[in-house]
Amino acid sequence: MQNCLKVVVVGDVDAGKSTLIGRFLYESGSLPEGAIAGIEESCKKQGNDFEFAYLLDSLEEERENQLTIDTTQVFCRDKKGREWVFIDVPGHRELIKNMLVGSSYADVAVLVVDAQRSLKEQTKRHVQILKFLEIKRLILVINKMDIV
Repeated sequence: MQNCLKVVVVGDVDAGKSTLIGRFLYESGSLPEGAIAGIEESCKKQGNDFEFAYLLDSLEEERENQLTIDTTQVFCRDKKGREWVFIDVPGHRELIKNMLVGSSYADVAVLVVDAQRSLKEQTKRHVQILKFLEIKRLILVINKMDIV
């Protein structure tokens, strides 16, 4: 995976970072056989609706609390054969160290902002860290626009 694009997905807690990556993996056909069935079963056990975020938030504590704790890297290939590494990082202020470590490997950053909320202080911190790491390519995603 020498020429793969490393993309870190950052943003405030509950902005939809893990869900966005999970949905991309699903739409690109990058999921292994049975992954969706496993997530459906896990969600059903917890009495939750299906969550694409569970494809990345695999720790039991992450699923129970519906938050990303640790950095997760997911390797995939899209339908055109391009190779990607998505780096899912936590949005919580207390986990900023994990966000920094995960972001340090990235070529590109995706900043996910929840359309229901204004820019939070943590989102601004994430942008400052990306600047510090000299990540020059940033994609802004406004998420949850269907709810506004």
